[in-house]
Amino acid sequence: MQRQIKGALAATVALVVMVGGGNSLAKWVDQETLSGATVTAGTLSLGPCVKDGVSGWSERVFVPAPDPNPNEYVEIANIATYRLRAGYDYVYYCYSPVSATGPRLRASVTADPSLAGGTLPSTVNAFRTYVSTQANVELYNSTLTPKIRSDLTSAQNGQDVLVTVAFTILPNDPLSAGGTLNMAGLSLVTQQLAPT
Repeated sequence: MQRQIKGALAATVALVVMVGGGNSLAKWVDQETLSGATVTAGTLSLGPCVKDGVSGWSERVFVPAPDPNPNEYVEIANIATYRLRAGYDYVYYCYSPVSATGPRLRASVTADPSLAGGTLPSTVNAFRTYVSTQANVELYNSTLTPKIRSDLTSAQNGQDVLVTVAFTILPNDPLSAGGTLNMAGLSLVTQQLAPT
């Protein structure tokens, strides 16, 4: 009887090893492709900044008071031949189109004035930059803390943001004579933010 129990136990162990060890009587593999499995993330970007008017540049006579300055800006027709003068405010405007694909997109926008080259940014009075939406919502202001004022969102898709670069050469400024301004390094930078 003991032999029969040992024999039955050995047969059971062999069957468990054969089935559990991967030596089953049937092996099979199946594979199916998933349809509709491609997803695409949204994008939020700015296009090239196109100057406003002929040159993008305007000037007005500087006055220390009253604030705001009552003098009107006058466009500078040919900035290539124009020479900056002491006692004037200068401003440059350009527009950059917003392209947004997808909902709930947010980004900060900066136009860091320290990226401008030449000698003028370090010598003139109040070299500053601003970025705002078509609805006059200020996105960036280099004169305030925090500099980033509002977020650019997918709601601005198809609209422009206005970029402003401004500075003043004071009437008695001896440091700006012969100075240069190179805006090639000045760029709009967008940084993605978490959606709300």
